[in-house]
Amino acid sequence: MNRLTQLALSLLTFGYVQPHDTLIPEQALLVDSTRNATKRIAIVGAGTAGISTLKTLLVDLPEEARRDWEVVLFEQRRDVGGIWLPDPNTPQPPVLPETPLYPRLKTNTPHPTMTIPKFPFRPGTALYPQHQPVYQYHADIVNYWNLSSHLKLNYEVLESKWQGSSIAGEWILQVRDREQDVVQDFAFDHLIIANGHNHYPYEPRLEGRERWEQSGVNRTVFHSIFYRNPEDYRGKNIVVVGGGASGRDVAQQVVGVANSVRRQLYLPVELGLTSFQTYVSLKALNYTNLPFPDIPGAEFKPRIQHFTERAVIFEDNSTLEHIDTVILGTGYENRIPFLTAGGHLNVIPGQSVPLPQEPESTHLSTNLRYIRPVYQHVLSLDTSYPLGALYFIGLPIFVANAISDTAQALFVAHTLADPSLLESRDTLLADLHAQEARLRAAGLDPAYIGHRLVGDTGAAQYQDGLVAYLQARGRGGWPNIPVPGQRFTDEWRTFGRNETLFLRKAWMRVEEYGQESMDKWLDGVETEEEWADLMVRLVKWEERKEEGDGSFVAVGLWGRASDSSSTAATRIGHPPNPRRLHLHPASLEPIFDDTGCTAQGCAGATGSIAFNAWYKRAGRTHIQPKAGPSHLLYLSFNVFTVFIMQHSMTFKALLTSLFVVVSVTFDVNAAPTGRDIDLGTLLARNLTARATAPIGIPLIPILDSDGTEEGYVASIGIGGNTRPFNVLMDTGSQDLWVISESSREIGGRNAIGPTSSRATFRQQRGTFGLDFDDGTDVEGTVATDNVRIGSQTLPNFKFGTALKLGDSLDTHTDGMWGFAKSTGSSVGGPTPVEALAAARIIPAAISSWKIGRVSERTASEVVLGGVNPTLFDPRVSVTLPNLHRTAADADEGWWNVQVQGLAVGGVIVPLPGGSRIATIDSGSDNMLFPRADILLIRKQIPGSQLLTDGGFVIPCNFNKAFQIRIGNLPWTINPKDLKTTTFAGNPSLCHASFEVGPDAEWTLGIPFLKNIYLTLDAGNDRVTISKLAS
Repeated sequence: MNRLTQLALSLLTFGYVQPHDTLIPEQALLVDSTRNATKRIAIVGAGTAGISTLKTLLVDLPEEARRDWEVVLFEQRRDVGGIWLPDPNTPQPPVLPETPLYPRLKTNTPHPTMTIPKFPFRPGTALYPQHQPVYQYHADIVNYWNLSSHLKLNYEVLESKWQGSSIAGEWILQVRDREQDVVQDFAFDHLIIANGHNHYPYEPRLEGRERWEQSGVNRTVFHSIFYRNPEDYRGKNIVVVGGGASGRDVAQQVVGVANSVRRQLYLPVELGLTSFQTYVSLKALNYTNLPFPDIPGAEFKPRIQHFTERAVIFEDNSTLEHIDTVILGTGYENRIPFLTAGGHLNVIPGQSVPLPQEPESTHLSTNLRYIRPVYQHVLSLDTSYPLGALYFIGLPIFVANAISDTAQALFVAHTLADPSLLESRDTLLADLHAQEARLRAAGLDPAYIGHRLVGDTGAAQYQDGLVAYLQARGRGGWPNIPVPGQRFTDEWRTFGRNETLFLRKAWMRVEEYGQESMDKWLDGVETEEEWADLMVRLVKWEERKEEGDGSFVAVGLWGRASDSSSTAATRIGHPPNPRRLHLHPASLEPIFDDTGCTAQGCAGATGSIAFNAWYKRAGRTHIQPKAGPSHLLYLSFNVFTVFIMQHSMTFKALLTSLFVVVSVTFDVNAAPTGRDIDLGTLLARNLTARATAPIGIPLIPILDSDGTEEGYVASIGIGGNTRPFNVLMDTGSQDLWVISESSREIGGRNAIGPTSSRATFRQQRGTFGLDFDDGTDVEGTVATDNVRIGSQTLPNFKFGTALKLGDSLDTHTDGMWGFAKSTGSSVGGPTPVEALAAARIIPAAISSWKIGRVSERTASEVVLGGVNPTLFDPRVSVTLPNLHRTAADADEGWWNVQVQGLAVGGVIVPLPGGSRIATIDSGSDNMLFPRADILLIRKQIPGSQLLTDGGFVIPCNFNKAFQIRIGNLPWTINPKDLKTTTFAGNPSLCHASFEVGPDAEWTLGIPFLKNIYLTLDAGNDRVTISKLAS
């Protein structure tokens, strides 16, 4: 394996931030006109949308894709966090407060669904936290990825104006430094608006409002943006208007104090003892069809029709007198003052946004609900400036913001990096017209719906659609973009969103039992998978409570009820659902106390089967696997689907079938499941029997300074360390090893040890050491811990912890995963692939490799336990024994094949002896040949030269076929894979991707692997090379 020099991806680690101080931002330098920035990008807003975008641009894009970009984020407030950052001042109407945040605010969705990918909230965070942890989460993102130098806090954008044409120009931003009270102009090529939509309150016009307020003592009508403390309304009669998040939350808070006292109420027409009351005013159910939760003590009323001097009159002609306060939870207007001030957003309140008849007449307009024309709620289609000059992040409503913002930001980042990814303006506008037509066909008005994701476009579908746009254009496999065919949105996120009201009831019950109960439930919950598992267990626990009569229907092995006379229990407030399957608690579960916990854990942590808590509301009659081999039958334990092979078949057919199965676990919007964990896998962890299936892992390229691939990494998890480990995937070594916490060479990389993985890390006796061909040595000790690979876990797996690294790793790579056979292991245990197969987690000890090209935007992946049949042509394939010249070679465990010949430009290179043994090494960025063979190759490439250091240069215009014969088949290496950088001594020559190696053997590294599909079968000690699918 050759030494690797630079990881071009800024950071590949996503996970929990270790505790640290609250963010104290370092102020950024604004764009310096003397610098030669390739792109100047301004982001406005440091809430969830802005911070997610900043992180995506600077972390998820490879460095070479954003080289010399200037990215500045303007935020008019003192810190990041958006609405989650408290206002230091008490609201003084009519002056708008900085935020609608009130002290008792909690999230209305479980926080795991509110995160960017692979970066959960801190351990110990309540499932529905108050605002402080949510603010801290924003600060954690900035601190973890060191983004503060790009922030300009206390800078208010006053105006944004495009200076130029529809072809070229720049944005001139007029910005006020609020601390110095100085206004300056700055120029940018691209503007990303992420300023949120909870700042400008919408107050419906209510006839008689002013007269009613003036006719009584201390009567008030105000918007919920001014609401802060329920104690302010103690003893008052309240009407809360609106059924959205604000209306619900305010009503639930004030009802407790408004109804808690009785007093004498003196009014002009009545003296009496009155019970003080909270009323909730709702319009008829509309496009959301969301049920309003029961609020004990509150009375529901229709919409307010008008006010008189003495009373509030509702649409059903009912009347309420003696009302003290009306709180309007009526939402917010979609205003962007700085865009309007620059003349780039026409505001036409209360009207339908006009639909342009001609694309060239398009101009941004808003009725304060809907900004149009905007492609997929993210890309402005205004013709005043070039396509891609203006983006929006965070416009959609009814989404979990962080994950939706990330999907949008990925679209923005990649189309900024490569504008050719964008379709024409006319094509995108036609897509917008089609989406609006679908809404109208469903009886919905786009101008009223605005940016609410309703109809046929829910949050998950929207997010997946944006990412699928990128996948279809070659971006699959890039950071946070799954390989084509996989969904962006994890199933557990959809589960958490769909079950939020039910989950909230369960969590409130946990909180009622006190801190000890919460600590039990949260114990050991750190990773995304563990938070998802917690939500499943809470749903199961709440179902057991609400179905507390114990009349569960026991489920037989094939999903048949063992007691056909029983019926599914009815959830309180919901109609019976005969499709639900229940498990008998006496036969499958331990006895829980009232808190849902045993000594071993809480609600299902000890191995019971989780209940279906998601599909019961999905409107499906059953879970249907998508089209696949006819010899598969499936068993459904709630949402988890177990596939069983019914007939015997060849091993190749078995691998093909298994790969199809793992790719199509659920029929969810006709798309496979997500990146690292799907809900089926999550629930299947509680099954005593495990279904084996291959694991697909995307590979991320390591690039040198000129963009050439030097290696590939993948992310794994180890023990309690919540940061993923980015490990080099190396077929030329045998062990899994990562950096030890005791090493003095950690730098900024992740490391393992008893500090980060206190509960499960165990130091073992013995040491390990590795020597690489470039002279690098790695030395360390042996340990065991739980190793997470994809959605699977290897418990107590033995691996190396490196103390001495030398130059074996790039500064952003945390270790190495060896795929050679364990016969050469320095650690003294099986490889991860062998261990996965032995545990029956994957069908066999097999790994299959597809190495893509960054220049062509083709993805790279490795499949553990099988193959991806879509990536190779089985008609051109050869299976060979793993060759070893000596017993010592066999002990090393390397993958060797016999090379029968070499031809350049159709001319056979006369190799002395006629054949060679070649080692297949994914950790080598070049191919290595003996010096004598290089000299023979030189004769076939006119103008080539052998350098004194063993390097080789060839004419940059060389384009002849370079064929290596293996298994009596010629394997052609694309000429583009034979050349790297220009030779400094002669610009007509390029460094070749092959050079003199240290011994008589060949090494076939990345240039060869880009041109084949490779399968390594450790169980049968053989290698299969196949032609790539065309």
